[in-house]
Amino acid sequence: MSKINLIVLLLCIYLLHCQENKLEGTQLASQAGSVGLQLSSPAKITKIGFTHTSSNSKDYLLGVFQGANDQTFLDAFPLYMIKEQIQANTMQSVQISCTKKFKYVRYISPDPKSPAISQLEVYGDAQAAESTENSNYYQPTNLPLLIINSENSELPQGRDRETRVNTNTIIVDKGKVNVNKKASIKLRGNSSLDSEKKPYLIKFEEKTTFLDMPCNDKKWVLVPNMYDKSLLRNILGYKMSFIFGLKFSPSCRFVDFILNGNYRGNYLICDKIEVQEDRIAVTKMDQSSSQEPEITGGYLVQGTGSKTKGSPDLFSTSKGIAMSFEYPDIDDITEQQKTYIKNKINEVEAKIDQGNVENIDLESFARYFLVEDFSGNQDGIYNSFFIYKERGDEKFYFGPVWDFDLAFDNAMILYPTNEKKNFAYKFSLSNGPTNKVVSQILSNEAVLKKIKDTWTEMTNTVFTKKIILDFLNEQIEYINESQKLNFMKWNVLNSRQFMEAAMRGSFQAEVDYLKEFVENRFDVFGGIVNSATKDSVLEETQGGWGMPFGGGDWGGNPFGGNGNNPWGGNGNNPWGGNGDNPWGGNGNNPWGGNGDNGGNNPWGGNGNNPWGGNGDNGGNNPWGGNGNNPWGGNGDNGGNNPWGGNGNNPWGGN
Repeated sequence: MSKINLIVLLLCIYLLHCQENKLEGTQLASQAGSVGLQLSSPAKITKIGFTHTSSNSKDYLLGVFQGANDQTFLDAFPLYMIKEQIQANTMQSVQISCTKKFKYVRYISPDPKSPAISQLEVYGDAQAAESTENSNYYQPTNLPLLIINSENSELPQGRDRETRVNTNTIIVDKGKVNVNKKASIKLRGNSSLDSEKKPYLIKFEEKTTFLDMPCNDKKWVLVPNMYDKSLLRNILGYKMSFIFGLKFSPSCRFVDFILNGNYRGNYLICDKIEVQEDRIAVTKMDQSSSQEPEITGGYLVQGTGSKTKGSPDLFSTSKGIAMSFEYPDIDDITEQQKTYIKNKINEVEAKIDQGNVENIDLESFARYFLVEDFSGNQDGIYNSFFIYKERGDEKFYFGPVWDFDLAFDNAMILYPTNEKKNFAYKFSLSNGPTNKVVSQILSNEAVLKKIKDTWTEMTNTVFTKKIILDFLNEQIEYINESQKLNFMKWNVLNSRQFMEAAMRGSFQAEVDYLKEFVENRFDVFGGIVNSATKDSVLEETQGGWGMPFGGGDWGGNPFGGNGNNPWGGNGNNPWGGNGDNPWGGNGNNPWGGNGDNGGNNPWGGNGNNPWGGNGDNGGNNPWGGNGNNPWGGNGDNGGNNPWGGNGNNPWGGN
């Protein structure tokens, strides 16, 4: 054997010995579902050995091993996550590829109530040099990994949207640290707060950009998509906004999320809807903006439905539409500014009554409306919409879009959307005051023409079945590994979440249905747009709820009805009735009315029963790019990163 070969052999033996060197340490104070070691000195971890006593995979699947150099684990990185079943009471070993050195190692059970591993061994080399360029950080799937470690592992609970906790927030992408900064988090959202998979708002201490996001800002939103089992409806809605050329379209990225060592699933990290230079770029105001022209803008307000009671940041327009002050927000806006913007909105509503839409920006309205109604987004018109006003401009602009988890035929309110013979907004949430104002706007001939012309322009260029279905297929492939872990964590594929219209039992069935809906929607919606008239948009539609409260799994429609009565109806409707009486009714109504259940029914019949009785851009692609990719960049479709950058980017890049 030559000297060179001997040296190589000895070096290999030495390296193998270093890698298999069991590191000494002292056990960390035990916590529920956790066990850990403090090593004698920081070391490069090459292998972890462990034993679990439980034969129930729920006790260990998605359990996470962490490495840290702060004993509070505020700086912790995941080293490995258990993704497959293991044999109980048998020593397991996993190789660790991260080259960063750590002093503390611990295991976190997927549930604090689950037993921790019974034995933990750590192998590595305390003498190894630490890589400063590429530490090969662990990611459980191909997606970027978001890691948030809060001080003392504290988190806001329940529906507490006020409490902020300090964190160290890390993003790992392609094995490298993309972001590692201090930030605070708090809960956000409304109905999604009732889910165990919580939505969060992240606020960095300084402006931050990451993952090739176009915005550089402090505030970012974590969207759990708990009520959308395809996980794709929000990103599809924002993609459509981008295609339709709305002035600001929220950017977002899929991430896997680990919070205090606990895997939380597949999330979207998105722009926050706010007035900022890189987001909604209206002129900034302060409390000294009290005279014209300063007091004229900019403003951002959000429509929130028809209820204002008990919320100081809400006000009601002359038509009864509830709106909130978003910019300036309730903490900064002055009484003069409140009065100004409320009066301006009421003036616009009064003009709309007269058929005058001169204070509505028709370009933004048409594009916003087409995105929202194509998707059948009941939130987008009724319950969660934004308008803004610029300084010195008398017009109101629509957008940005937001919140599509109940869109694309996912909400029982509109399901099945493609069977509706008119615009989807007319069937959403009891035909509230917002819907009536929208109908008045649409009844203007200039608005209807703009809607039709924009639809024709878009469907002849950059908004086609192929483009959208290709996008969905790319995203399905991109998140496939992540969705498996997500539904391992959240076993909801066979249980109804919130207002879901149907349970389809698998991720594949969910995405197949979404694609089928979108493909059919082009034809159905195109017919509705092209045949729309003043009379058809002003036509009263039958209110109430669709599937599953309107047939199928749950039988008849217990909430359906006519006109403005969200609970009314005839026939077998147990709460139905005619007119404005939400509890009365005829026929088989067990609580009131005539027929089968009147008479001695204490809740029904006639006479003294107070509840029963009878009724009381066109041409070529305007977004640029080379080749066949309508969103920029080279090649046909880019990759899977939906808003920019290189690699997996279907919106642009190389």
